[in-house]
Amino acid sequence: MTLTESAGGSPTITGSYSSNDQTSVTLTLSGVTANNTSLTISPNYDDATGTIVDNSGNEMSFSETVAGTDGARPAMISAVTGDSNTDGSVDQMVVTFSEQVDLTSVDNNNFTLTESAGGSPTITGSYSSSDQTTVTLILTGVTANNTSLTISPNYDDDTGTIIDNVGNEMSFSETVSGTDGAAPVFSSITPTENSSIKVADVGYRLSETIANGSVTYRRTGGSADGSSPHAVSLSGSELSLGVRSLAALTNAPTLTSGSTYMLEFNGTDLVGNLGSELTVTGIVFDGAAPTFVKAWQYDTDGNGNIDEIVVELSEDRFLDASVVLWRLCFRK
Repeated sequence: MTLTESAGGSPTITGSYSSNDQTSVTLTLSGVTANNTSLTISPNYDDATGTIVDNSGNEMSFSETVAGTDGARPAMISAVTGDSNTDGSVDQMVVTFSEQVDLTSVDNNNFTLTESAGGSPTITGSYSSSDQTTVTLILTGVTANNTSLTISPNYDDDTGTIIDNVGNEMSFSETVSGTDGAAPVFSSITPTENSSIKVADVGYRLSETIANGSVTYRRTGGSADGSSPHAVSLSGSELSLGVRSLAALTNAPTLTSGSTYMLEFNGTDLVGNLGSELTVTGIVFDGAAPTFVKAWQYDTDGNGNIDEIVVELSEDRFLDASVVLWRLCFRK
């Protein structure tokens, strides 16, 4: 047989076949274009040592051929999670099919969804469309704050249908292992925007463990900082899923007092999904201790004794009044 495939592949017949009184034969193939169940294969009978003869001994004509037809059911070839609003929780799944399909009233009853993190995801809404190779399913009930989880769909018998363009319906219990397509997300950042800090500590939540990540301190105003930007690579537990409390980074930078910085958070997960950069602006670094600039003494009750002192500080700071009063009494 010479096999001609409509999708351009190079199919070949595997093995040798001998049988009697058959009106059909199932030929096992290799070399067929992958992930395509809409293609057709047309056979052409060639002169070779093998023969196909009828019960009277008449051999099939050489170059006998027939146009192939599509009898393969569509299949799901991938199910990729997504986080459409980048809030750190999976909220959709993109299912890709092996050929164009028509979806009619497909809803949650058509799928059993198995989530790797133990949640109970369900499909929201009903889906109908024609000639689609993918469908984006909106999900609820997925485990929150976890973008590394996967969801595997299993096609169930229900009123909704998924069929190809010649009417072959996808097999019931057709399934595919889900894959992680949701990027990592930094959230709950400390320090917050437009705040003042004395150390370069940071805190954050990560939606999944990442392979690599960084926090960059970029000067945007204030005192000059010739070393800006300070790109700090995260390491160890700094890369892990969950909440990291406010603390110094392993490779904490040396910042310049009086400079204003923008913090830039970036990360790539374990399967290569690159997260969108998260920025926090207006971070003023004040590494210098406040000093007294001036002091005024007052006799508030007019009895000839100083009973109040007003001091001017070099910067805005909360002052422990009890300490100041103690010092004033001590001087008396």
